[in-house]
Amino acid sequence: MNARSTNLLALGQLSAAKADAQAALLIAQQVGLQYMKAESTKRLGAIAAAEGDHRRAYELLAEADQLQGSRERSQSSERMLELTQRYRFESQQRQIDQLKIQEAQSELRLRWLWTVFVGSVLLFMLTAYFLIRQRRGNAQLAHLNSELQQSRNQLQATIDAVPDLLFVFDREGRYLDVRASHPELLAAPPEQLLGKTISDVLPPAAAKACMSAIAEAREKGVAVAQEIELILSAGSHWFEMSIALKKGRPLSDPRFVAISRDVTARKLAEQALHSSEQMFRAIVENSPDIIVRLDRNCRRIYINPAMQKLAGIDPSRLLGKTPMETY
Repeated sequence: MNARSTNLLALGQLSAAKADAQAALLIAQQVGLQYMKAESTKRLGAIAAAEGDHRRAYELLAEADQLQGSRERSQSSERMLELTQRYRFESQQRQIDQLKIQEAQSELRLRWLWTVFVGSVLLFMLTAYFLIRQRRGNAQLAHLNSELQQSRNQLQATIDAVPDLLFVFDREGRYLDVRASHPELLAAPPEQLLGKTISDVLPPAAAKACMSAIAEAREKGVAVAQEIELILSAGSHWFEMSIALKKGRPLSDPRFVAISRDVTARKLAEQALHSSEQMFRAIVENSPDIIVRLDRNCRRIYINPAMQKLAGIDPSRLLGKTPMETY
């Protein structure tokens, strides 16, 4: 109606415009809309001014401004109330959110404490388990070490009781280990032998024989009864050496165990026996007397040249026969 009143006022139809404005004001008063009341009052003021009633127009316009201000204050109050309620709601929501965060943090802290507690218990149990295992392992290790030490002591006692010399060589004949219950039978003290080769220590002939035995042991696994002669501080000594390839080693880096036995007494006895036999043979061969050796069955096993000359027959017809079988 205010819009139509505005159009009628523009057309100069003041009565119709005034009627529409009054009707709009009445409706606004009934409905209680401040904005429509202010607009309708302002429209009536404009119509009064057009009619020439400027005083009435002033009063109506002042009333319209008052209504407009009242409306704005009402809107401002409503806005403030809305903002206050929103602030209060947001504040409460923030408090709720903060409480939720605190509750979540408390729950996380509680979970963390439980996790730490359970982890500590598990760690304690694992530590106790490993300590028990370690103690048992240490006890077993100590027992094994004791048995190993006993075995080593027994082996060392056995080696010390053996009169033979014991060596360990590599493929080049280098001394890696030396065990000797009689160090005086060594070509040099043990500490001087270690790290040196056979060729560095022994005479050429003896070194050649030893290296030949090492080569044979590498090919066949063992080499036995290799005799060598060494000139030591106590005089000439003969040794019988046996060499074996040490098992469990790669062929590219073999180890050889050698046992050297002093056979000087046997060698001297053999030489003495040989000399005695040579002397006996020289005496018997040159004796003018008849000399005959018989076995237990009275068969001739030796006749000297005097017997051969006396018999005048081939010695082969006499040897191996008894006197009764010959004559």
